[in-house]
Amino acid sequence: MKYEFLIAESSLELIPKEIINHPAIVSDSAKRGKDPSKIILDRAKHHFAMLKLPNSTKRGRPDIIHSLLLVHQYSILAQNNLSKIFIHTIEDKIIEVNNKTRIPKNYNNFIGLIEQLYEKGSIIYAGEELLRLKEIGLKDFIKETNMNWIVFHEKGEKTDLKNLADILEQKIIIIGGFPHGDFENEWILKDAERVIRIGDKVLDSFQILFRIITILEMNLNLI
Repeated sequence: MKYEFLIAESSLELIPKEIINHPAIVSDSAKRGKDPSKIILDRAKHHFAMLKLPNSTKRGRPDIIHSLLLVHQYSILAQNNLSKIFIHTIEDKIIEVNNKTRIPKNYNNFIGLIEQLYEKGSIIYAGEELLRLKEIGLKDFIKETNMNWIVFHEKGEKTDLKNLADILEQKIIIIGGFPHGDFENEWILKDAERVIRIGDKVLDSFQILFRIITILEMNLNLI
């Protein structure tokens, strides 16, 4: 595998215990006929309940992860099995995504899939494990890979994109999976091999991933 993407501190988690009895959560649970402890936190539905949560501006945005997974899934890079994507959640767990996984385009179906993953620990179809939820922290996960990492960050060093393919090969490519703020784990930036940025404007995570993938595909003569 040439390129490994890691979406770090992603706004993806189950309903936290401290707000499980909030009216907004109870109402959503009743509508769906589902135990609130097995529902993914979503600011679009649970905004008022989330106001009581610490660091709430970074939480409850599974739509960001949905967009990132679709960008990677339909890339020529992934279809040629030249890249892989992992999701690190705000709960400090890792979701491993098989390139054969077909992430639903429909957002509600995606949420259902992720809730099923949290409940079962893995998604298996036709004997193939498509998704796995790994109870391993980010530090231990990176240590297992035995690779250095490069972070894309708005305050990073502006880099010549022509050399990006060589810079990123056999490295963990880290992109934040949250809407606001910065990495809570300061070592992600401090201990990175390099911290780089694309252009001079702040970009959403899916835009960063899309641009990186496109540049890599061009440099590999895939497009």
